[in-house]
This record gives sequence, C-alpha cells and structure tokens, in this order.
Amino acid sequence: MKMTPIFDRHGETVAWLLDDTVRDLSGHPVAFIQWDSLFDYDSRLLGRFSNGFFRDLWGQRRGVRR
Repeated sequence: MKMTPIFDRHGETVAWLLDDTVRDLSGHPVAFIQWDSLFDYDSRLLGRFSNGFFRDLWGQRRGVRR
C-alpha cells in the first residue's frame, strides 16, 4: 500500500494518509477517518475530511491530500 502525503497551507508535508489512517512523518498512526470524520485514538473528534481537505472543528482548512 502506498502512503499519500498530507500538506499544510505552505505545501509542506505534515503527515501521511494510508487507507483511513493518518500517520505522523515517522509513519506512526495518530488518527483515523470514519464517516468523513477525523478522530484521534482516544475517540475525540478532531475535524472532518471531505473532498481531499482536512478541516478543523470550525471548518477551517488545516491540510490537503493531493
């Protein structure tokens, strides 16, 4: 399986996406996507993932998958 980079607004890679798992730059899982929502591993809602964009709880774009 191939990891897809997640970029911040400056175009810097800040994380990786593998299937429905968000991983840090070292490849360790830090969050997961379920029903277009992003959760940490304590089941806290972090935001949404839709149309390639990661948004925080206020709807602000925080990352993009290209």
